[in-house]
Amino acid sequence: FGALANAAHTIETARLILDRAKDALNLPDTRYPKEKLLGLIAQVKLDDAILGSPAVVGDRAYVVDQMGTAYGIDWRAGTIVWKTAPDGERAMGSNTSSPCVAKGRVCFGTTAGSLHILDAATGQAIKSLAIGSPITGSPTFANDSIYFQTLAAVVHCSDLDGNERWRWDHYKRYVEPKPERFKGYHPGGYDGPHYGGGEVAVSGKRVVTSIGWDHVCLEDKGTEAALAWCNRAALGKDDGIPMQSSIAGGSVYTGWPGVDAAGTLLRVSLADGSFDPKVDQLGRDRWAIFGTPAARGRTAYFGRHIRGVTAYEFGKGALWESFRWTDPDGYTPVTGSPALSKDHCVFTTMTGELVVVPLAAQGSGLDRLKPSSFRFRIPGGKPVSSSPAISQGHLFFGCDDGCLYVLGSDGKLAAKEEKPVVHERKSRVIPATAARYAWPSPYGSPANANFVEDPGLKPPFKLRWAVRGLGVFVQPLSATDEDLVGVTLEGTALCLEQQTGRLRWRRRLPGEDSHGTTGVLCADGRAYVARPAKKGKGVLYSLDLADGRTVWSTPIGSTEWYARGAPVISGGIVAHGHLKGEPAASVVEAWEAATGRPAWEVKLENAKWEGHGCALDGVMIFSGGARPDAQGETVAIEAKTGRVLWRTTEAHCGYRGTPAARDGRVYLSGWDLPATCVNIADGKILWRTEQKFTWGHVPALGPDYFCGRGYSGHSEAWRLEDGRPKKAGRKQVQLGGPDHACGPVLLTSSGLSLAVTVSGLYARDASTGEILWHSPGFAPRSCSSPIAANGRIFYNPQVNGMLYCFEPGR
Repeated sequence: FGALANAAHTIETARLILDRAKDALNLPDTRYPKEKLLGLIAQVKLDDAILGSPAVVGDRAYVVDQMGTAYGIDWRAGTIVWKTAPDGERAMGSNTSSPCVAKGRVCFGTTAGSLHILDAATGQAIKSLAIGSPITGSPTFANDSIYFQTLAAVVHCSDLDGNERWRWDHYKRYVEPKPERFKGYHPGGYDGPHYGGGEVAVSGKRVVTSIGWDHVCLEDKGTEAALAWCNRAALGKDDGIPMQSSIAGGSVYTGWPGVDAAGTLLRVSLADGSFDPKVDQLGRDRWAIFGTPAARGRTAYFGRHIRGVTAYEFGKGALWESFRWTDPDGYTPVTGSPALSKDHCVFTTMTGELVVVPLAAQGSGLDRLKPSSFRFRIPGGKPVSSSPAISQGHLFFGCDDGCLYVLGSDGKLAAKEEKPVVHERKSRVIPATAARYAWPSPYGSPANANFVEDPGLKPPFKLRWAVRGLGVFVQPLSATDEDLVGVTLEGTALCLEQQTGRLRWRRRLPGEDSHGTTGVLCADGRAYVARPAKKGKGVLYSLDLADGRTVWSTPIGSTEWYARGAPVISGGIVAHGHLKGEPAASVVEAWEAATGRPAWEVKLENAKWEGHGCALDGVMIFSGGARPDAQGETVAIEAKTGRVLWRTTEAHCGYRGTPAARDGRVYLSGWDLPATCVNIADGKILWRTEQKFTWGHVPALGPDYFCGRGYSGHSEAWRLEDGRPKKAGRKQVQLGGPDHACGPVLLTSSGLSLAVTVSGLYARDASTGEILWHSPGFAPRSCSSPIAANGRIFYNPQVNGMLYCFEPGR
């Protein structure tokens, strides 16, 4: 890569290269210095999106697309030499296991739960191992062995013929030596099994990986593994979990995505896992790190999922940072891993760029770094989470558009925008039960009942697929008849096929990061996503569910952070509650769903914070308040005309609360408030519960009972008739889980409560509260809630960036 410095040998050659770069990249001349220009060598179209990193040996590049199809590519010629799809009809989507090439063999895992070993020359299968659990991380070759981890929290070691040398079943082998330190420690779940699936780093005989709360180092003994050290919840309850690790100079560098969009970077000793938090830990609130840090000496290079890459020298501080504060659209969100050459740091972005920054750079912001950076823009701007590979002075990376890109100093090709095909559906839903249904907003229907009519949705449940969503999820997912739709806190909207977890499209919506997003409303082929922001600079987007393009957008104001509900639709009108103007006032604003033309606006006169809404029988109910909940207001609006039907300050949702409606009644709850039931016709109070709730996002409405959930895992059941406790014997029925969660439960007509906490998804008998089944945990937080569609359960925990699909069966 040092050839970059010699790319332009003469003034004349430099000008020619500059002209080619300008034509190919459509960039102004003045932004990129002549000595750092790269051109396009090859753009190779594959069958599907590329979410993993290429591997390169000689003239061959090896790539695995998101459906587990492997390719051998002559990158100099830009041609595919061979391709093979070893999972066949069993293939699942969103594969992120990058290929590993060693001794003429190509190894990779798949989300279908297989490890494949292919002949590098021909692509023929040498051996395929049915592991039985999704492999989301990449295999690592060292010590003449292949190391990888599965979602089942098992680390495997095999030879290149696929013969197992050893396996480490972490939760069967490791016992916390000091469990008393976690007693009564919010949010709990430290000592139970959690899902795994992380990357594996190897140095000598030391094997480092991350599983749930645990940062783990094993010693490879040849035919068995021994525990060298394990740090369980080393940074406590809020600073998150270890993700991917790199090893350099006797130290392990690991990103720790934390709760509420925070995160940190930690350096520990490879010898014993020890660290000094005053020296080895970055400050919190740096946004999540999902990729593997790159490290050299005492400097780590890591990407954050909204604010780009930072070069941080331990003992000195940040050397440079790629994001910029002055222009939110200039942020460089990164979910892949940076790569280092001799003199440069290379990374890809979710806004469709490859960026090259000199290691000697200083400053903050790509346009202000000195020496300056080089940026290659993908035609069409599709996101890139494929980490770049560097080989023989060239750069290799894949993209959501399904192309492998190769850049070098001698590149002369003009990049072209391929006809979009990745968004085209490759599977159709086959319901897992006899029922076919959607879940069009985060809490079910626009009425927010959190209830599904599916008698066949019964435990036990099995994991159908699990994939990396690569983002911080606070809002629950939504589902159409065929797809799963969601948005991350930092504003990446994404659409996956329910049947396989295959990514159809994703796009990074522009905007500030301070107030996040709301949930997604799906209706009539559109996805409605609000991106609130301060000073009235928010935007409501209407996206085409077919490909994610913007159909229309309109300005909105701000919301209280972590608004989890979605815009509300009724009768062709979409409405959203937000704070508007100076001073900020709580308003409900509505637009024609088809065109985005303004329809009406209603002000909440006694709500300090914005109102969240639901809709039933042509009426929209919006309720807002403040914290503490001394004041608030609920308003009923005729959706078609915007006419206010009634207002009341006697009952409201308050802090972050969202109303739910059923059978002519509206149910309201909020922070430190009782649950209240009002008549949708006139707003009169029908009853209140005697108990106040610590937190009440939205109640779940069953056939004759409802569940409130406070800021804990518990979820008490109450009678819909009168708001009195629902009891089994003398005790009130509990339908939540044993430890932390703050999202509502999901109720079913099969008599279940489906509740998520840190320690897993729990299925309870709604009549008695008895636990019938539960999954492994989702360390470390469970702030969103499960949804159901077509006989399956989907869940997106907040911190680890994963998406899970469960269905009935063993």
